[in-house]
Amino acid sequence: MKKQSLYDVCIVGAGVAGASIAAALQDKNLSIALLDFDFEERDRIVGELLQPGGVYMLQQLGLAHVLNEIETSPIEGYALFHQGESYVLNYDL
Repeated sequence: MKKQSLYDVCIVGAGVAGASIAAALQDKNLSIALLDFDFEERDRIVGELLQPGGVYMLQQLGLAHVLNEIETSPIEGYALFHQGESYVLNYDL
């Protein structure tokens, strides 16, 4: 007798990769299980800044629309301040 599965795909880990895979598969008419040890918001600074390479990858995955659904600010580079001097590092966009 063949066992039946509740899910077509099981993704372990809801970090950047796991969540991106789940989002990319959501329109494929698949039943997806996304597992993680904790779905609570973490009390640390991680992932609040999406670098231009991350934006590019979301575009490649067809997921750029998710940036419209959250509060985002475009990042064009960094400013460094040291001993009264300042330096601006722009991204080459």
